[in-house]
Amino acid sequence: PRDLSAVLAHNPGKMLLLAGKHQEAKQQLTRALELYRALDPSSPMVAASLNAIGDVVRAEGDAAGSLKYHQDALALVVARLGEHHPDVALAQKNIGNCLLYTSHEDRGHARDAPPRSTDLRGSRAQGGELTAGAQACLLYTSRCV
Repeated sequence: PRDLSAVLAHNPGKMLLLAGKHQEAKQQLTRALELYRALDPSSPMVAASLNAIGDVVRAEGDAAGSLKYHQDALALVVARLGEHHPDVALAQKNIGNCLLYTSHEDRGHARDAPPRSTDLRGSRAQGGELTAGAQACLLYTSRCV
């Protein structure tokens, strides 16, 4: 069945991402996305594949590029499952991570791991003001809570 083919592409893609094999992961996850879209373009699994591809793109060091995947996943989940579904929180978290990572890129530290809490002291520019990316992250996440 086609849905089994999609699962058999998606799951190894996630494992390849965890193994740091980004190019292979992106290929598997893109194939899964195509299969899920062919079955049902508004399926939550389409959103799961978009989120996973966004994770790969971010892992490759392109936080800004991954943002579109996570935004598309969020729009799909909200439209299909409603804005109070738990998958909405995952997509919002992913968007927040992209914005936080982008704030690190703004400061020339793209490969540095962002802080794992809301403590954004490391996201301050000279003079103590938050960078544009950190401000966007705070604004976005405050809307999510």
